[in-house]
Amino acid sequence: MNKAEQAEREATNQEIVEQLVQIAYDAVAVELSCQSLLDRIAVN
Repeated sequence: MNKAEQAEREATNQEIVEQLVQIAYDAVAVELSCQSLLDRIAVN
């Protein structure tokens, strides 16, 4: 593998990591939203 191919692969891996981090944040936001709804239902 030459240096250009390796640089491209590392850039792709970095994009994948950033997308996974975004997915994780989104999942936490959904979790918190669901918990908030459940708390409201429990109060009523």
